[in-house]
Amino acid sequence: MNDMNNENVLFNKILIIGMKGVGKTKCILNYVYSNAFPYNHEIAIEDSYRKMSHYIEKFPVIVELFELIEINPISDYNLKYVNESNIVIVMCELYSEESVQYLESTLFPAMEDKIANLPTLIVINDKLNKENHTKKRIKKQNIKSILEKFKIHNYSFIDISTSNYSTIVNLFSHCTTIFAFTFQQNIELVEVILKKDKKLLSKNCVIN
Repeated sequence: MNDMNNENVLFNKILIIGMKGVGKTKCILNYVYSNAFPYNHEIAIEDSYRKMSHYIEKFPVIVELFELIEINPISDYNLKYVNESNIVIVMCELYSEESVQYLESTLFPAMEDKIANLPTLIVINDKLNKENHTKKRIKKQNIKSILEKFKIHNYSFIDISTSNYSTIVNLFSHCTTIFAFTFQQNIELVEVILKKDKKLLSKNCVIN
């Protein structure tokens, strides 16, 4: 493993939040175990959160994925991981209006203004369940209204499916690109990631 203290190493800490059952854990596990990170990784599970850290030897990026799993996200213990994160992924389920309501009623009030200035990806997950397709799709405009209410302006939408590996790879590759641009580090790395993004971009994954 390369020197972890190398000044060229990027520390990319991603917080994944959303209602229970929207696909947070599956998204992470599919990414980790499908050779997106084929090198060294370790998983540590603690009482109120899941943390997965990965070191990519191909180019110097350290990625830490924090998934909040407590029903009540207001605790100081959870907010600690919000404060440590550089990018926030907010997950909703394509056919679950409840997952959108959860943002307004529970999640964003708990986060207060903690994520207002962080790059935020609103991820809409299509689980590809046949029974879901009899339901109405959630509307991005409704989510935008909630984001405006809580003064979250630095966001973009990505459509994925946790059943489609390429869309998950694209999601996290996009996160790394945002991170590199936002924190203005390692221009060569940005170029590598952008080339990688183009190769991994799936017609099933739409970035708005």
